[in-house]
Amino acid sequence: MHASSPPPGPLTASIFVEALRAHAGRLVAGGLILHALLWTCALAISEPAPDPKIALGLALGREWPLGYPGMPVLAPWLLQAVYSVLPSVFVMQALGPIAVALSGWFVFLLARRMIGERHGALATLVMVGVTPVAFPVGALDSALVQMPLAAGMVLAWWRATREGSRTGWVMFGFTAALCFYAGGQGLAVLAVLLVITISGTGKAAIRQYQAQAPMIAALIVFVLVAAPRLYWLAKHGFAGLYENPHAGFETALVMKPYEAALGAIMGHLGFILLIAVATPVLRASSVTVSFTRAPLQGFSLLAGILLAAVPFALVALVTYALGIDITMDAFAPLLLYSGLLALLFAGETVRICRQKLALVIAAILLVLPPVLIASLNFLAPMLGRGLPTNWPAASAAQAMTSAFKSRAERPLQVLIGPPLEASQIALMSAARPHIFPNADRAVAPWIKDGTLAKEGAVVFWPVSGSDTAPPAALTAALPPLTPEPPLSLQWQMPGSIAPVRLGWAIILPQK
Repeated sequence: MHASSPPPGPLTASIFVEALRAHAGRLVAGGLILHALLWTCALAISEPAPDPKIALGLALGREWPLGYPGMPVLAPWLLQAVYSVLPSVFVMQALGPIAVALSGWFVFLLARRMIGERHGALATLVMVGVTPVAFPVGALDSALVQMPLAAGMVLAWWRATREGSRTGWVMFGFTAALCFYAGGQGLAVLAVLLVITISGTGKAAIRQYQAQAPMIAALIVFVLVAAPRLYWLAKHGFAGLYENPHAGFETALVMKPYEAALGAIMGHLGFILLIAVATPVLRASSVTVSFTRAPLQGFSLLAGILLAAVPFALVALVTYALGIDITMDAFAPLLLYSGLLALLFAGETVRICRQKLALVIAAILLVLPPVLIASLNFLAPMLGRGLPTNWPAASAAQAMTSAFKSRAERPLQVLIGPPLEASQIALMSAARPHIFPNADRAVAPWIKDGTLAKEGAVVFWPVSGSDTAPPAALTAALPPLTPEPPLSLQWQMPGSIAPVRLGWAIILPQK
């Protein structure tokens, strides 16, 4: 990698260009770490209550199910695994931004193999302008956990097929199997990789490196890892293969598939603006800096185009054909290679101009979204809007946990109620009870026949108006309930919001 023209002097080369020239990898790592820190701090200071995604993921993950209706299991498993070692809500809030940073690093490791160190760094850093990938970054969920998984799988595949790495083959089999635990988007990426592998070029690479034995090892790893999940999915009609937003926590952000796909495409506006300003697409400025890479292999161009375009198009078409509603963020694992695609078509020499303006735009795209989210979180209570991350889970947990312990003379073990609110209360409770969502055994197989009789429980339900009676579905599924006086709880950050009212009752264990 070398500059195609004499090195510019100190008045013409920005710090960014000098860093790109001298330490491209460090520049990428620094940018990814800064992005993760900004988002983690923004969420930590502006969300006083645990995000429902975190709370529900931990509530399910602690049960270690092989499947759950409407939700893949890898994200809950990872949340619980980390929480068992580092029981901190702050650490849980950091996992989402860390996942994005890790996926960006995997993208860079692939891009520098395909188009060189500096071009690969540009392909990674320009992704700050792709909204579904870089903004918003919240709790670790199915979409976020699939970002590093998909990027890691592509990197392992490249190392296996193009570099003859035996470890690459094993990691490819392992990450491919994890796609069945993580969600449906990764399966679209896997399908594209398999098509490329069985093509003429892919077969030639396999013959070149005599990769038959590593391929068999990868297949064995895939079968061993994927088999339990595939058995569960087949037994339950493939419920939970992909995240159903209507079964979870994002109903306000759910769109029709064509709306979400169009939104994801429109989310490239910052990306397009950054490229237009930083390159001579419109008009070259008087001062430019150029970087030249080695000639590109035809396989790299083909692979880059397929990875950047086909998985996104495939998922968009499938969701539209099946009428599956989706969120725009769900496309994030499929848009990781937009920057790589742009650099592949940029040619062997990339010219950077209007450096100061480009840096200002990049800084705005990096800093403004987390600052904006934090500001909206602080302003929402004053505007009369109650956000889920401001819900009074801690107050409810303290009241219910202490009352049950006083009456039953034992810690609270089971909490019954709406899944999101129950998850938040359970996470904030000192006893950290198991949740029993709406007393529905179909979604909570960890609650056995004699659990309530042995352990007792607290059951709660939202109250509006003067009717404080429990819902009929609860009274039909549970022993006779004697409601306690309703709880009236102030939001964590009070403002112009009416208090939260909860009806509740204690089910005492049978002695």
